[in-house]
Amino acid sequence: MPVSASQVQSTGETTPAGESLLPHYMVELQQQISSYLSSSQIDAVSRAFHIGEQAHRGQMRKSGEPYITHPVAVARILADMHMDGETIV
Repeated sequence: MPVSASQVQSTGETTPAGESLLPHYMVELQQQISSYLSSSQIDAVSRAFHIGEQAHRGQMRKSGEPYITHPVAVARILADMHMDGETIV
C-alpha cells in the first residue's frame, strides 16, 4: 500500500513520486513510534530494521511473507506498550 511523502516525512525514504520505499509494516511502525520517541531513537529502530532486512533477505515465513515481518510485528507490540527505542531494537 503506497503512502504519501507526508506520511513518512520523518524518514525521508520516498520515491520521486512520493511513495514510500519502505514496506507498509515498517512505515506503520515508524508512524507509531514517532508519536513518543526521540528522532535518535527512531533512527536506531530504522537502522535495526535495515540490518535485519538485509540479514534475512530471501528468507520467508510459512505464510510466504518475508521473515522480517515477524520482528517488525513484535516491535509494533512493544510500541503499543510505549517501550523505549532500546527495547524495540
